[in-house]
Amino acid sequence: VKSSPPPAPKAPAAKVPTAPKPAAAPAASSGYWIQTGSFVQKSGADALKQGMEAQNLPVRINVKDIDGKSYYQVRVGPYSSREEASKWLGTVKAVPGASSGSFITQ
Repeated sequence: VKSSPPPAPKAPAAKVPTAPKPAAAPAASSGYWIQTGSFVQKSGADALKQGMEAQNLPVRINVKDIDGKSYYQVRVGPYSSREEASKWLGTVKAVPGASSGSFITQ
């Protein structure tokens, strides 16, 4: 009687590579922000943004449409607390073109 050879070990299943899911961008409203300017022309917002970036401040332009008109809001942040945002408020106000009435929002 002939014995059969033991079965060959199975090769491990090939892993199918999957693309990583992109992380969701944080919502503009998360954290505390310093609102430092609002412009009807994007060029004004861009100029202020460049000034903020020159000071190494984290800055973003948000577009808000009101009654069919776009406003370009320049915001610095986000900061994890109101106290942290308050520490940067004076620096933000000192950037040329920033509003002296800059304020903290959440």
